[in-house]
Amino acid sequence: ESLALYAGAWPVRYADRTGAVLDVHTREGSRTQTSLRATASASNAGLLAEGPLGRRGSWLASARKSYFQYVIRRTAKTEPTLAFGFIDAQGKLAYDLTARHHFSLAFIEGLSDLDRERSRPRLGANSPMLAKFHYTLANLGWRYAPHERFILSSHAAYTRERFNNLNRDRLELAAGHYGEWTLNSNATWMWSPRHPFDFGFSMRRPRDDGFIYRYQFNPFAVRPLNLYRGHGLLAGGYVQQSLSAAEGRILLAAGLRWDWYTANEIAAVSPQVSIGFHPSASTRFNLGMGQYVQFPELEALFARYGSRGLLPERATHYVAAFEQRLGARSRLRLEAYQRLDRDLLFRPLYEPRLIGGRIFNPPLDPPIRNSVRGYARGVEIFLQRRTANRL
Repeated sequence: ESLALYAGAWPVRYADRTGAVLDVHTREGSRTQTSLRATASASNAGLLAEGPLGRRGSWLASARKSYFQYVIRRTAKTEPTLAFGFIDAQGKLAYDLTARHHFSLAFIEGLSDLDRERSRPRLGANSPMLAKFHYTLANLGWRYAPHERFILSSHAAYTRERFNNLNRDRLELAAGHYGEWTLNSNATWMWSPRHPFDFGFSMRRPRDDGFIYRYQFNPFAVRPLNLYRGHGLLAGGYVQQSLSAAEGRILLAAGLRWDWYTANEIAAVSPQVSIGFHPSASTRFNLGMGQYVQFPELEALFARYGSRGLLPERATHYVAAFEQRLGARSRLRLEAYQRLDRDLLFRPLYEPRLIGGRIFNPPLDPPIRNSVRGYARGVEIFLQRRTANRL
């Protein structure tokens, strides 16, 4: 239905990550008629069916399967570099219980695999020959609008990932299982027609376990490169106030987010502020600043070389933009940005090096540290023309 990319200084609703945010909303099925469509491309084929669910709802279901890997196996005379296949399914039910209550249930189920068995004689002992990945997502949504000035959207979701890699002797190189329960709720209160107040909370309960092995022969030995198992509870909440003045020519938004993670027992605060100035209907200036945190993954906290005391990574974003409309269908946008990172995770003693003219041999399991700082700076020029039947 919609797909939006927030590249920098985004609202605090999405402030539990330091990188860009991709906000995706899947569409509902048709409420007017039942239809069935089949598609095929060079790599996969799929079916999509949709239709009304009574008078108040709709349903949608789709499935895809790749076949490009079969073409590669029959035509490639050397090692197939694209011996990768997948099959997945997606569905969504939507229903209006009343004029104020809207419910939805969505799911995604996907399987993918890599098969290089035909190249087995050329594979090393630690090269993957077979690999499988299984992904599951179920998402239950509820939207409540008791008044024209208030709307509440809540979701309860479960996601699961499983993977395993086998070498030429069908010995496990790596395997893992990740699962997460998620509950989040977002609300908007229009206490004034031009001054919306946003607030919400989220709770995530992830768990993760897995391993990575390396093999040697003559004599045979197995070296565990990584072993991890752990779980945690990540809870957070946010508030954001938006203001409009001078008949909508000045826009101001400020927000604050708080997060706490039980896995390392650390709390973090993330502020964000933006201001927009629109001297005319076709000209806009925008300034934005925000600080964002990303807590370490469970693998880093519970691995052999990890630590429960690792700090969350932090990034501070600065954005300045100018946009000029060139008629009804075109626009020019100039944007300058700066991002400052600190407390990034790294294993500083992992690689051998020369120190004072002498070779430094790293320890067996060098630890992860919050030891890296960095920055990114740049300018983006964006020219767009939107039209249905011309360039």
